[in-house]
This record gives sequence, C-alpha cells and structure tokens, in this order.
Amino acid sequence: MNGAAANLSSRFVDADFAFSGTVLRGQKALKPRDERTVDQMNSLLGDPLGQLFVARYFPPQAKALDDDHDRQPEDGAARPAGAVAVDG
Repeated sequence: MNGAAANLSSRFVDADFAFSGTVLRGQKALKPRDERTVDQMNSLLGDPLGQLFVARYFPPQAKALDDDHDRQPEDGAARPAGAVAVDG
C-alpha cells in the first residue's frame, strides 16, 4: 500500500506525505505533482530508455573498442580515447 499511495487521489498522497515524508524522512514540503511524475517515469523507464538509446546511437564498433579497453590491463598511465598502447 505504501508504494501505491503516490498513484492514488490527493487525499492519499497528502496522508502518505504527512507520515512518510515529514515524520520518517523529515521533508518540509511535498514536491509538485509534475516533479513527482517525472521522478516516477525516470524510475520506471530510465533503464529501458537507456538501452534503446545505446542500441540506436552507440555503434557496435564503439562497443568493441570499449570491450577491448576493459580487457587491457591497467598500466597506470592515462591515454587519450582511441590511443593504442605500445609495448616497449
């Protein structure tokens, strides 16, 4: 029930905030409805939208470079992106 209170009428939202927000978390004021809505959408859709973004705008070649970088041992020296490590 606690998780559903934010999705119910303003009476429930206000009652939930009066206890959970002020008593338990010490908040002074309830965020405006639009901010609460954006927070909830980000919480629910953040990962799926991120995956869609990566699939569409992150080319496989870049992923291969990143995967290769993850496999290379750290030598302690910073290299610019795309630089090739030279042994010797």
